[in-house]
Amino acid sequence: MKYVELPGFYLDNSLLLSSQAENATMTGERGASSNNGGESTGTTEEGTTQSSGGFGGWGSIILLYAVLFGALYFFSIRPNRKKEKQIKEMQASMQVGDDVVTSGGMYGKVVDMDEEKVTVEFGTNKGIRIPIRKSDVFKVLQNTETK
Repeated sequence: MKYVELPGFYLDNSLLLSSQAENATMTGERGASSNNGGESTGTTEEGTTQSSGGFGGWGSIILLYAVLFGALYFFSIRPNRKKEKQIKEMQASMQVGDDVVTSGGMYGKVVDMDEEKVTVEFGTNKGIRIPIRKSDVFKVLQNTETK
């Protein structure tokens, strides 16, 4: 007796062939070929049917991944890039005298700038000056003073 080994199953070869033949006779497809809207079906030597054509298998998996990646791009990546661009423009337009909010939530006033860092004056006594990176400036507030 010959056994067919499948993952987790051991089937007798004669049992497998007889169940395929029963399925073919129950559907009435033994030895007949029919036309199913552009798809052709044919029978093999054992009496089972095989379909050819159509869109399935790898094509549908690739399409699913393309749709998921497109949704990920439009709902996640694109808005983040847009927000990063706005923050960089805001940090580039920052000037001495502007009121700012740091990423730590502290309010202050810009007193000095160079390419990488900004010196911000914190507190009411105007004596606390801390240099921070430009990228740590979260928001530029509307300055009420006239320049």
